[in-house]
Amino acid sequence: MDRRAHVREHLPRWRNGAVRRAPVSGVDGGFLYAEGASQPSTVLVVMTLDGPAISRSDLSAHVEPRLDLVPWTREVLVPVPLGLGHPTPGDDGAFDLGYHVRE
Repeated sequence: MDRRAHVREHLPRWRNGAVRRAPVSGVDGGFLYAEGASQPSTVLVVMTLDGPAISRSDLSAHVEPRLDLVPWTREVLVPVPLGLGHPTPGDDGAFDLGYHVRE
């Protein structure tokens, strides 16, 4: 069995087969509720690579087939109906790797 199949097979699932995701923790929820226009909560990663330059398209071609090994890389927070709980991670159907890999 390859690694991708192993990862997919071991994700927690509901009885209907959908992947089960837990709501964010209370601490994470607190940070989400404190976030606003005057206090953004932003995470930024900058990588400096030694060696010959790699093109954006080559980097994307290297990363894209591995994204399903780390499912949370393509998730967004989905609000719970009526705000009766913390948001739950869900798949981002509009995920665009090109937006995340930029110069």
